[in-house]
Amino acid sequence: MRTRLMVTVCVALAVFVGMSSLGAQDERFRLVTDAMLQEPDPADWLNWRRTLDGWGYSPLDEITTENAEKLQLAWSWGMAEGSQQTTPLIYDGVMYLAN
Repeated sequence: MRTRLMVTVCVALAVFVGMSSLGAQDERFRLVTDAMLQEPDPADWLNWRRTLDGWGYSPLDEITTENAEKLQLAWSWGMAEGSQQTTPLIYDGVMYLAN
């Protein structure tokens, strides 16, 4: 009887923790749609080569050949050892890296 009660409590706790983590997702996050993949926002890099046709260039023009020499490191992120040949994906101002 006591074992059955402990199992029931553990299962209920696991379900509660699982359900609470689902609700913890940032409500501001917008899912990426097929339309967004077809025509991504200029500030987003949603695919390996940015667009489905593999263009691989950004339409943004804030950084130019005239001001590129003024760029400075703003932040860095230490990654695990090993091959680092990932393409960062950028969506809604957040950079995602496979590591």
